[in-house]
Amino acid sequence: MKTVINVFIGVVAILIGSIILSDKGITTPSIPDKSPTKIIPPWFIFKPAVAVNEFFIKMAQITTPPNVQVINLATSYWKSEILYTLVKMGIVDAVSKSPSTCTDVAALLNFQPMPTCEYMKAGVKLGIISLDSTDKT
Repeated sequence: MKTVINVFIGVVAILIGSIILSDKGITTPSIPDKSPTKIIPPWFIFKPAVAVNEFFIKMAQITTPPNVQVINLATSYWKSEILYTLVKMGIVDAVSKSPSTCTDVAALLNFQPMPTCEYMKAGVKLGIISLDSTDKT
């Protein structure tokens, strides 16, 4: 029952906030012709998409139990360290060139197979790299 009340309060707060903070005076920004930001969708599509994304983020925060939030905070550093190591050691680059096993990547980069395989397994768990149809990372 408490969760339902929290969700209801969150939805009401978002609705009231969007009404109060409506941007009637904001104009669409001008973008130079050769700017890479030209790939961003038009303002009238981008703004509602961002609002929907923020809504789902807020709903995820409201419905996530406090103990899970603490675990996510505690392990976020570990996750960033895994990403940093995979990129810094060249594992992501090696895998992006051609799908290969962790032992192949270790041999290519002149690393020991066991730690390389463990980092690649962690990268798969975090969604940084993926297994292909033949179960290679």
